[in-house]
Amino acid sequence: MIFNDPNGTYVGVTDQNRMKARAVTELFDAHENHHHGTVWSLPFFDIDPVGANDKFFYITNTGTRDIAISDVRVSCGTTTGRMYIKKVAGTPSFTAGADITPVTRNTSKSPNLSATAKSDTDITGLTDDGTIFFLELDTVDKLFHLKTSSLIIISPGKAAALEWVAATGTVSGIVSVIELPDADDV
Repeated sequence: MIFNDPNGTYVGVTDQNRMKARAVTELFDAHENHHHGTVWSLPFFDIDPVGANDKFFYITNTGTRDIAISDVRVSCGTTTGRMYIKKVAGTPSFTAGADITPVTRNTSKSPNLSATAKSDTDITGLTDDGTIFFLELDTVDKLFHLKTSSLIIISPGKAAALEWVAATGTVSGIVSVIELPDADDV
């Protein structure tokens, strides 16, 4: 196979057999949001878990495509503490669960996120399948940000939750979610 540039000359190749090229790159989530509007914010505010190690945020994928958490921004207004991002299974039970309305990050598009997201003071009925990440919130009223280049992928029918370790504390934040394209669409 021969590649030519617009002038009809061969494209350069390095001594390591790599094509010489210059390119403009665009972050994946920015591309998906710009062209499809499939990036959402899931905001929650002033959730005060009842006791230590209570889950206060839950998301489950109800669609047919993978969704992913790309980052989490969180703060605690009353105390310091640790927050876990957990892989979970089971049927959640909510004390007074509040639906979280996904907010698309593209004001000209309005796709629906195929997921259920809720916040509560104590989400029970879940099996803990492991800690994916944790955030050490060591300062009150400071915004902490976890960004992961690998994404936290939630396949159809699977779920994740946020857990607050301290016995008290009002937690607020934003979970960023993206719908991943099918492999054939990339």
